Amino acid sequence: MEVKFEKVEGGSIMFYLWSSLLAFLVLGGVYAAGLMHTHGMFLSGLTNRIPWGIQVVLAGFYIGMSVGCMIIAALCESIRNTAYRSFSRIAVFLALLFSIAAFLSVIADQGRIGHALIRSFTHFNSTSLFSISRILNFTLCLLCCIFLYALLTGKEKLAKIISLIGVLWAVVLYSATGYIYGLYPRELYGALLAPPIFIAAAAASGIAAFILVTVAVFKLTQREPDDRPLHRTGRILGIVVIVSLCLVAIENVFRLSNCESLHAALFFLFGGFHSMLFWVGGILIGGIAPVYILLRKNAQTPRIVLASALVIFGVLCQRWLLVLPGLMFPPDPLPGWEIVAESGIAPEGVVGYSASFVELAQALGIFGLVGLLFLWGVKFLKLVPREAKM
Repeated sequence: MEVKFEKVEGGSIMFYLWSSLLAFLVLGGVYAAGLMHTHGMFLSGLTNRIPWGIQVVLAGFYIGMSVGCMIIAALCESIRNTAYRSFSRIAVFLALLFSIAAFLSVIADQGRIGHALIRSFTHFNSTSLFSISRILNFTLCLLCCIFLYALLTGKEKLAKIISLIGVLWAVVLYSATGYIYGLYPRELYGALLAPPIFIAAAAASGIAAFILVTVAVFKLTQREPDDRPLHRTGRILGIVVIVSLCLVAIENVFRLSNCESLHAALFFLFGGFHSMLFWVGGILIGGIAPVYILLRKNAQTPRIVLASALVIFGVLCQRWLLVLPGLMFPPDPLPGWEIVAESGIAPEGVVGYSASFVELAQALGIFGLVGLLFLWGVKFLKLVPREAKM
């Protein structure tokens, strides 16, 4: 059975109110980016000890969402079931928007736009994962565009080929992003499990975003979705979250069992606000609670939507915990050695970080741009299935 797609009219007052609100966020983000470009990084909350902040956190988060949505799109296109293929276009479009958001977050983190747009490509370092990951992210954007074009024009063979290439490319991209932290010489960064943890979190966040967006589109366009595929997708999401929790548990048990990283592990698990964010936000709210909801036999659509939102919140907490505690904990300049005299060496302690208003405005501007592009994308592109079956 051939799936019919259509545009969303988008002529209601609510549509333009949401568009105005999101456009206001975008303008605020552009103004903040202009201030940062003109006056420099001192407007941010970053220091020499905390060179990565909220923009790096959100860059990793958006890349994961893009990778997860790309995987969902490829699976939807590969499955012969019409109910799943109906939503491959929305998944690809989300993957494209999230990859753009990740690229913009990297640009915002650089302070000056030229550092990210020009030097990343004119001064390419083949031995640096930072340079490689930017090229991979830019290429993922192009693959998403080609994939979406193939779906919109009905080129099924091209869509299947690009879907396979896109999934492989997305996995390589997020594995490279994970290795940036896994190979960084800090006690809370060096982890061989960083790439699989990233992939599991990406799959979870992508599936959760897919559920939230499709249900929201149905409700806003006054459609009633078929709950059966939604419930199956929710169960898959629950299993992926369990895998992610197991990998996180293994990583922390390894840190506790290693004498070189024991103090850092104790700081991470029981050292302050970030520890509460780990146990409450990442484990309880973003892990155990959604698994309990999703794997119940009679899980209804509103509960699945709630669980999906909790999963996204949990993954965002994981990205925050991945970046900041490792920088806040004092580095060991000579691993395995004891400094008996600190003459001329200033002892380093635990430092804090708080995002500045300019950083928050940039982050909200990027989020607003994603929402605005999605609203007007479904208005001008045939992304939504005509029949409300999922």
